[in-house]
Amino acid sequence: MRLGKSSCLPPAFWSVLLFASFSAYGAGAASERQLGPDRLYNPYASRSSSESEIPAVIRDAIEFSVGSGRQVSVDPRIVGGTPAPLRAYPWQVSIGIKGIDNKLSHFCGGSVIGPDWVLTAAHCVYGQTAPENLQVLSGTNYLNDPGQISLVSKIVLHEDWSPTDYSNDIAVLKLAAPIGEVPIGLLSPEAASNLSRPGLIAIVSGWGLTREDGRVSNVLRNVSVQIVSKSDCTGAAAYGDSITESMFCAGFAEGGKDSCQGDSGGPLMVPDGRGRLILAGIVSWGEGCSRPGKYGVYTLVPLFSDWIARVMAKGD
Repeated sequence: MRLGKSSCLPPAFWSVLLFASFSAYGAGAASERQLGPDRLYNPYASRSSSESEIPAVIRDAIEFSVGSGRQVSVDPRIVGGTPAPLRAYPWQVSIGIKGIDNKLSHFCGGSVIGPDWVLTAAHCVYGQTAPENLQVLSGTNYLNDPGQISLVSKIVLHEDWSPTDYSNDIAVLKLAAPIGEVPIGLLSPEAASNLSRPGLIAIVSGWGLTREDGRVSNVLRNVSVQIVSKSDCTGAAAYGDSITESMFCAGFAEGGKDSCQGDSGGPLMVPDGRGRLILAGIVSWGEGCSRPGKYGVYTLVPLFSDWIARVMAKGD
């Protein structure tokens, strides 16, 4: 949900306000400070890998990966985002409420990081004490496609997660049974410094709103965004001292491409220089969606590598 810091919801959210929030989405309501990508992507029928047919959102990121030294200009043809190619991001999942139609149920995204593990944002599941109320949809680009529905057996929020300033906005879901989706690798702590390289292009995907006052997308969408320097992210025109060590920003000063409500918890991905995408960030928060000077804010995944490993090693 790309809600704002000031609108982090208590446990009552899970019994009443979730449905109300989706009704508000449909009516065009949006909180002032929101979490998640704005206009994210119509599926491609062709699976050809010729350069002219590779979606520009992916091609841009490949041009400048964390494993290369190349810097490229942003492709001006990408405005907002487009429907993601089928199965381009097999680790992408939708997190929703069990027993409700998938499209109405969806409230956050997540990434498969193991056979029965999903990484998401802490604010997505904050206050949810009953994992059995949640479901995870995988194996599809469409919310109205049955895909594979998995139940959740355990929710683990980072112990230092702060609903006040959104520090350490990360959580892991343990699924009741393994799923067959390809997990995404995590950007290593050693490579995290590459995120500060000027001009680095990343990809964000999700089913969130296609504009700030719009509706949740039925089709998975993706958008290319540029990693923003810490100085720009903490500038007076952006977020000042609201940015903590567990966060980084991505987007464009002029706006137009970003994450939005419903994308929270989903992946921000960068190429590893070997033709693969790896997880560098989690959609966390932002002021509005794709507003000039108001970048999307993401949880810095490499900072939590040890924590993730400990949670998964502990298992049940």
